Amino acid sequence: MTASKARFGSSTSQRRAFISAVAILVPVAILAVLAWRAYRAESLSLRDRFRRDQVAIVQLVAQRLAEEAEKAAKDLAERCRRRSPSDGLQAEFLAAQPIARRILVLRHDRLIYPERAAAVSVEPREPSSVADVSGYIVRLRQRRKQRLLLNRALQAEYSARHDQAIALFGRAANRVDGLAAHALLGLARNYRALEQPALALRAYRKLRRRFETTVDEAGVSLRLMADAGLAELSEGPGVRERLLLEMHRRLLERSYGTSAQSRRYYLQWVIEQLSRDPTLAQTKRLERLRQTNRAAFAAERFANQLVRYGISERPLTPGVTSAVALDNRTTLVLRRDAETTVGYLVDEGALRRRVAAERPRSEHITLALYRSDQPVPRGRSVVYAQSLDTPLTSWILVASTTGPDPLAGFDQRGRLLHLGLIAGLIIVLAAGLVFTYRGVRRELDLAQLKSDFASNVSHELKTPLTSIRMYAEMLHERISDDPADQKRYQQVIIRESERLGRLIANILDFSRVERGTRRYDLAPIDPAELVGESVHTFLRLLDDADVDLRLALGDRALPLISADREAAEQCLMNLLNNAVKYSPGRAEVRVYADVTDHHVKLMVADSGMGIAAAEQEKIFDEFYRTPQARAAGVEGTGLGLALVRRHMDALGGRVTVESTEHGSVFTLWFRLSSREPQGTEEGV
Repeated sequence: MTASKARFGSSTSQRRAFISAVAILVPVAILAVLAWRAYRAESLSLRDRFRRDQVAIVQLVAQRLAEEAEKAAKDLAERCRRRSPSDGLQAEFLAAQPIARRILVLRHDRLIYPERAAAVSVEPREPSSVADVSGYIVRLRQRRKQRLLLNRALQAEYSARHDQAIALFGRAANRVDGLAAHALLGLARNYRALEQPALALRAYRKLRRRFETTVDEAGVSLRLMADAGLAELSEGPGVRERLLLEMHRRLLERSYGTSAQSRRYYLQWVIEQLSRDPTLAQTKRLERLRQTNRAAFAAERFANQLVRYGISERPLTPGVTSAVALDNRTTLVLRRDAETTVGYLVDEGALRRRVAAERPRSEHITLALYRSDQPVPRGRSVVYAQSLDTPLTSWILVASTTGPDPLAGFDQRGRLLHLGLIAGLIIVLAAGLVFTYRGVRRELDLAQLKSDFASNVSHELKTPLTSIRMYAEMLHERISDDPADQKRYQQVIIRESERLGRLIANILDFSRVERGTRRYDLAPIDPAELVGESVHTFLRLLDDADVDLRLALGDRALPLISADREAAEQCLMNLLNNAVKYSPGRAEVRVYADVTDHHVKLMVADSGMGIAAAEQEKIFDEFYRTPQARAAGVEGTGLGLALVRRHMDALGGRVTVESTEHGSVFTLWFRLSSREPQGTEEGV
């Protein structure tokens, strides 16, 4: 009747759990579908907002670049109104406007900055009028004689006859005016070959003094060649460096009036001469001179480019900034103000860096600047493109994507998050249902165990009570007057009373342990004495059971253990009782002991039915009995081993089991005593 009620209750609980699951999961599925549709709508809205943001960013950056270019042109015009153009003005302007690379200034349609390489005029070789023809013929004859003298001097120099060459060059330098400069240079060369620097210096000084403003047929300044020779031969601390720096300054200022080619050559020559000095080779001063040279050469090339392009001929509207392209990679911004036109060369690299500094909101979106005739590289998907405003109309600002879709990660993360939340919700609900079902099932199992426990306890109590009543009535009715029989009746009554008391003690002890009111009085105990008393009591309580009980404690003395005597005896009695009860036929029980570093082990071995591995941990649970025991019809309450574990845990030890099909071994692990009796109480 009780089992059928339990099964009916279990079936009802399962139906209720199934209905609850359906009632929960169906609304969850509907919510999941609605949430998925809302997520897709949000994704489309996000893509639209993303494109609008990119368009706004491109338009804003394009406007900033155009305004910056316009502002730079106005700034240059204002600076040129306050001061004349110079290298200082260009450096100051470029520091203030990083998108500019070079500047130009025209006044009255004439390029005044940067300066072009000046064309050097040489002395004409032909007469300028008919009246000079006779004089020109005379000069030609004299020059021919002079050249013959110079040629003889050069032949002597090349033949290493330096003394003869010096004499011939000296005659030419003293007698002739037209080619005296070449003669003085020849004297200086031969004096240097003969290692007479003082005489060579005198020749260079004379050349500089007599021909300070003269250039030769190739357009090279004679003063420049004389200064170069003086700088090479000068000695003394700092003298040579001073002369080279002065020469470099005059070259930059175009004071020599020499040709552009010779000017570039000697600017580089000065740097080479200074770099040969170990004290100057790695100084910042020399590096600044190199940078000055590079800037001068670049400015000269830029000026020549402007002249070739005809920049002064382009019509410009006053007060309006415009831009022209000198070539495919050079853009010039111009602004006219009255008779002055200013402009600057756009630094393409700085402009691109300026664009790169603008960070879009997505790491997959890049802003790039392209010329209007330059195609967008492959592999880029253009989000939005816009031409820059005046004066940078030849540029296009493009926002593009590289690699995967920038919103693909968001879509994937959102999708995974959505699915994860739904899956997590389902898992949580399923886990709740499972735990609820397991809780209900556990409560039903516990109710069944309690019902079985009540039935088993009733049977266990009824058996000794029946024996006690029967033998008591036999004594009362004086069925036998034999004293031996009466004594046996009394012993049965006493034994069954003690068994009844043990059963009641187990139940009361378990109740106190559960409530936490069981008191344990720990004291040093001799394990051999404990085993002896327990075995003696157990044998006295046996009735007609066929038991072979052997003690194998050994000859050596066992160390004292720390335990509560009553609890320890109860643990041993329960193990001995189980060993006999679960052994079919003749029970063979062996009790032996062992000692470890911290424990004394009391072991009870039997030859019973054994315990399955899956059941060995469950047998210590309250009210639990193995299926083998129930199938064999062995009665019991299911409290004995549970009480053993509770007692051993409270005593600081433990109980373990090893079992095979041929029997089981239960081991009680008792702590060694410190010979200091003490009392503990579990619970309040």
